[in-house]
Amino acid sequence: MTIEKGGVWGRPDAPKPQQIVEHDRALAATVHGSLVGDEDRPTLGVMRGDVLASLGLERPRESEAMAYDMDIVTAELDETETVPFVAHLLVPPGFRRPCVAAMNTPLWRRYRLGPRAHPNDGLVDVTSGRLPLRQFPEALRRARTGTHLPHPDLVSERRQEWTVSFARPAPLFVDGTFVGRAKHLRLTVIPDAFTLIA
Repeated sequence: MTIEKGGVWGRPDAPKPQQIVEHDRALAATVHGSLVGDEDRPTLGVMRGDVLASLGLERPRESEAMAYDMDIVTAELDETETVPFVAHLLVPPGFRRPCVAAMNTPLWRRYRLGPRAHPNDGLVDVTSGRLPLRQFPEALRRARTGTHLPHPDLVSERRQEWTVSFARPAPLFVDGTFVGRAKHLRLTVIPDAFTLIA
């Protein structure tokens, strides 16, 4: 069950994870594999990444770990390929192409690109738009604290599903990894897809 506003998130006395993976990208792939295989909801650990950083952790706790129910987001690329993510999907700005930051967690590296995002609220936070190049340095500076929003040139939405089309195939970075290019992108949140032990 996704978290309610003001609700307590995380349970003590967490069980041992069934599997521990290295980073966010591997975490998303493992969870998605379980979903496609119609397996039980997995209980997983992760060694590093923006999911842990969003919990205020650099690495998993060695003792007194907590259990967190987590959502996953699937990105359908050109209706031919599905790529999952647990933290974020980014489309960098380009010539006549808007930038897109689709956030399941608040953080991308040290930047709070999704200041309202929560990995268990059943929503993906999407910010898109075109910033004038001269505004990028200031926007990046303010993104460290999440104060880059609201902005008149950016649209910020919180949705269960979200779609966008580009004039030309746009590069996509999912959980920190380049996964290819697509002209059409559809995001869908899968609530309570797994339990993270950290």
